[in-house]
Amino acid sequence: MERTHHGQHEDCFGCKVHSIQVNPYAMPSRLHPSNPPAKPKNSWEKGIPTDSRGMPFLNKNGQIMGQKEYAANRHSIEETRRRLHNSTEPVTP
Repeated sequence: MERTHHGQHEDCFGCKVHSIQVNPYAMPSRLHPSNPPAKPKNSWEKGIPTDSRGMPFLNKNGQIMGQKEYAANRHSIEETRRRLHNSTEPVTP
C-alpha cells in the first residue's frame, strides 16, 4: 500500500492498518503447525492437584479431583494422608 502523505492521521484508514505490525505467522493456529498453541506444561496448569509422587487426588467417587474441590477439602485430605502415613495398620479401601 502506498501512502501519498506523511505522518499518521487518526481518520486515515491506510495509516491505521499500516501501523499494525503483527506477523500472521506469529499467531498460533492450526494453519501454522510450526507455531502451535501453548498447552499446559504440568498437572497444576491443567487444574489437577497431585501428591508428591505425581498421583492425582481422587474424590469419593473415584474421579480425579479438581483444584477447587481440593482447596475446599485440603485440611481433611491432609489429615487423612497424615493419619494413614503414621499408622501401622494395613491400608484398606
